[in-house]
Amino acid sequence: MITKCSHCSQYFYAQPEDVGKTITCRGCGKDVVVTRQPDFDNSIPPVTSGDGCMALFDFKFCKFVSPSLMRILYIIWFGVSLLGAIVGMIYLIKNAPSIMIPIVIMLTPIAWILNLIVVRTGFELAMAIFNMERLARQIEKNTRRY
Repeated sequence: MITKCSHCSQYFYAQPEDVGKTITCRGCGKDVVVTRQPDFDNSIPPVTSGDGCMALFDFKFCKFVSPSLMRILYIIWFGVSLLGAIVGMIYLIKNAPSIMIPIVIMLTPIAWILNLIVVRTGFELAMAIFNMERLARQIEKNTRRY
């Protein structure tokens, strides 16, 4: 867990079993009682339209363009896949034998929903990776490693 020195405000790592114990801060050398700190802010900042475009010109790769584009890509995928499912179902209903029509009507929406679940899970996994990277930078910035 992460705790903070009450004298020099330096963040450092401590074990959960050390809460309430007195240890010496390696930053200032004073005795500090280990306390539980409130969790860091884990909310994802809102992405404005300028962030996505400006991130394309960030040659240090400090900002990711992918999180802002992923929302747009998912909306496009949702629409295109829905349209494809509708067109495919209409085509199959026109060309399939009459006994297959109820099966087509039942299976097409199920296949579309399963496809949507897989794609959405992939997008969420990518967003989780971007969020972990952002949180790792925040922790690195707020802590001092000994």
